[in-house]
Amino acid sequence: MEEPPHLFLCPISMELMQEPVTVSTGVTYDRRSIERWLFSYGRATCPATMQPLANLDLTPNHTLARVISSWLDRGSPSSSSSSSSSPSTSSLSSPVHELGTPLTRMLEEERLRSALGDLEETPFKVTALKSMRSCMAGDVAMQIIFVASGGVEAVGRVMAQALAESGAGGDFSAFTVCEEAAAVLAALPLSDEASVGLVLAPECLRPVMALLQRGSAEARLHAMGILTKISSAGAGGHWTSGSECAEGRLAFAEHGLSVAAVARTMLRVSDLATQLAVKVLWLVSMVAQSEKVLEDMVLTGAVAKLLGLLHVESAPSTKQKTVRMVRIHGVFWRQYPCFPTDLKDYLRLLD
Repeated sequence: MEEPPHLFLCPISMELMQEPVTVSTGVTYDRRSIERWLFSYGRATCPATMQPLANLDLTPNHTLARVISSWLDRGSPSSSSSSSSSPSTSSLSSPVHELGTPLTRMLEEERLRSALGDLEETPFKVTALKSMRSCMAGDVAMQIIFVASGGVEAVGRVMAQALAESGAGGDFSAFTVCEEAAAVLAALPLSDEASVGLVLAPECLRPVMALLQRGSAEARLHAMGILTKISSAGAGGHWTSGSECAEGRLAFAEHGLSVAAVARTMLRVSDLATQLAVKVLWLVSMVAQSEKVLEDMVLTGAVAKLLGLLHVESAPSTKQKTVRMVRIHGVFWRQYPCFPTDLKDYLRLLD
């Protein structure tokens, strides 16, 4: 069966609602989830909006229940055969057909804005972040609304708070919030200067670097995706700021794609990007030497690009860093079979 439309999912559990009920704020939830919120946790606010509830009445949403039931029937095997024999009837009763309207689009946009407005207050941050990510998946217009509505700043603050909480008390759930927030940011194109600048604010950048170091495999991919997009957008200066602190250098060294992402910008994006890439490689290979980083520099072609830099015009400081790296690490790099023979000869000339 296909994925249910967003409007059929409970804002708390993000699962298909079995018994939709509406609270006094007008938001609909699955009865089981909202009753747990109200009576088990003793809350008196609307989870989605965090507004105080005028009362604890739960009004059954019969209309939505019927639409969900119709959608479920349409997805069953028996209905598939019957729908093929009478396509006009199935198209009229299809919830998907009913949902493809400007009104539904407006509701989805409002849902995204509402989730953003309440993100920092709701205790269900992971659920809210997943909801936002699903709203924006493959939808450029929704991504623009997210950025314009202050989404990047809000997610950045949530990441910073979650990172602080996970560090202070070892709260695993708080770090999960940080990982899910990174997934939201990784879903954005991050191709314009404004978006990149927002993502690179300290409250975003530090958690991203922390995820590279100790996040799950998926979270590390999201973090690396963010940094790769930043690098492609020509914002290499922030790679430098991350590599100037010990935590950033450690995270850089431990992640398998960091060197590749930096090497990709050399001699490709701009002269400034090349200068910054050389500075990053200098910091991680000279200030905090790591054999893994040196090996990655060979395998990703960074060393070949460094040697290429010696033959082109570049800033004196960049040329100086390049020559020193080649002289100091040349012996280590020559031992690799994949290192080109002509470059080995060139290294001997520098010795």
